Amino acid sequence: MTVINEQILKFIAGHPRTKIILTRQVIAGYEWVDLGKELSKLLQPVVHHKLLQALALDNLNTFIANNTEELPVIGEYIALKNTGILFEPELKFDIRSILEQWGKSQIVLFQLSPNAQVTDNKVYLSKYDQSCFFDLTGLNYIVIE
Repeated sequence: MTVINEQILKFIAGHPRTKIILTRQVIAGYEWVDLGKELSKLLQPVVHHKLLQALALDNLNTFIANNTEELPVIGEYIALKNTGILFEPELKFDIRSILEQWGKSQIVLFQLSPNAQVTDNKVYLSKYDQSCFFDLTGLNYIVIE
């Protein structure tokens, strides 16, 4: 068992209310889905719709439900890479709320971009531009570097 998997198992053993794992790497042994690529495909037909934000959230929730996997040791999980699409201003996603919702019922493995920064319970899209961020205060999460 790898050190990373030991960290994950230790985190889960504490029975956190939300199970969110922030990582910069694609951790071996999990089925990762390219959120940016796949959600972009789903949103293409509705990109100019007046209800874009609502349709985007519906598509995101359906996508996560359809791509949830299961491993005997940890249970259900979703592993998301290329997550920058969640920061797109026109989609108006509440990333914190999404992670909280899905992290209550399954493990959420969330790949951070290479320039992302996690500081004081906040995840910044880039350490160079701290205007795009979401707050994880009150949520249970770990950061695996």
